[in-house]
Amino acid sequence: MAKLDIYLARHGQTAANAAGVLQGSSINPPLNELGRRQANALAIAMKDEQLDWIVTSGLDRAIETANTVAKYHENTPFLSDSRLNEISWGEQDGVNISEAKSVVDKVAHGWMNGDFDAKIAGGESANEAKARILEAFTDILKVARERNYHKIAVCIHGRIMRVIMGTL
Repeated sequence: MAKLDIYLARHGQTAANAAGVLQGSSINPPLNELGRRQANALAIAMKDEQLDWIVTSGLDRAIETANTVAKYHENTPFLSDSRLNEISWGEQDGVNISEAKSVVDKVAHGWMNGDFDAKIAGGESANEAKARILEAFTDILKVARERNYHKIAVCIHGRIMRVIMGTL
């Protein structure tokens, strides 16, 4: 397979981000004004790249960011894949981070100590998220190889980026 460049980009800011709300897969706000400016800055930075494919999660904030990039790449195939959605924080999704801190810290501490099955009630463990993300990326790489793609932009979420980078 020829060289494949994958550009990972986090979605722009939402009002929930700005308010300090824990934004998992069940929270689906659009970008706020700053987030739209961030998405536009990303699009401008990538406008001269010869993208073969734009991939995004199934959440509005990532789709909106990817759609902004796509404005400079009119004929580039576009895929929204829910397997790239942010991790589910379960009952803590939508809760202010300061209020959810003790619960989230307990799970994060477990992850840092190798317990990747730790999760918040109703949420998703790091291992569960990793399994779906790796499945998605395996499919993305397969399609890229089959179609001889060389450059892919992937608009996703912060925790999902951490899982990808931690898996490489």
